[in-house]
Amino acid sequence: MKKMLILMLSVLLAISLQAPFCIAAEITVTVDSKVGPWDPVLNSDYTYGTNDHSPPVIIDESTGLSFAPGNTLTITYISGTVKAGRGYTWSWVDANGDASYVANGKKGSSGNYFPSKYMSNDWNTYLMALVGTFTDSDGKIVGSPFEIGNGPITLKIPSGATRLQLGINDDIFYDNEGSFTIKIEGAAVPIPCTIWLLGSVFVCFIGLKRKEIISM
Repeated sequence: MKKMLILMLSVLLAISLQAPFCIAAEITVTVDSKVGPWDPVLNSDYTYGTNDHSPPVIIDESTGLSFAPGNTLTITYISGTVKAGRGYTWSWVDANGDASYVANGKKGSSGNYFPSKYMSNDWNTYLMALVGTFTDSDGKIVGSPFEIGNGPITLKIPSGATRLQLGINDDIFYDNEGSFTIKIEGAAVPIPCTIWLLGSVFVCFIGLKRKEIISM
């Protein structure tokens, strides 16, 4: 029996060396309509709005998601609607934003740009759309900001990034209403499979010992 246990352990350890990480993770977060995607004070080349926004929603390894370079995160809108304020009659919209107002490269009623000024021109980014960026641990942008919308969108984590930050594409935030619920999927913070496999061996060992006791 001991020889069998040693053999099982050897096989499991060999498997673990081939697959050091063995779990994925999924979280849900709420993005309020008053949240900006990054701090313009920390990112002077990416200024927007009037700095009346709430701090960005920050996803880092404390949430259980791995931020190893080259890993991917898939972001999907689940539910919720938001509405721009400022006394105008705007519609309640999902994470794609209000298609009646293309915000790319424009200045809003505040006289300042939207976050979408710094995003790809391959598509239009609407007012109140869900947007984001990767940053380092100090909140400084790594790579370029991006539109997320309803998704699902899969993003590769760039070297130097330790956070994903989410917010709303707007220039005046204080009187916005509503929120989004967002799902984020990716690799879990690495836990060597050896730990899980050794745990399995330990459980098997306990089971065998109990069987021996019962048989005596």
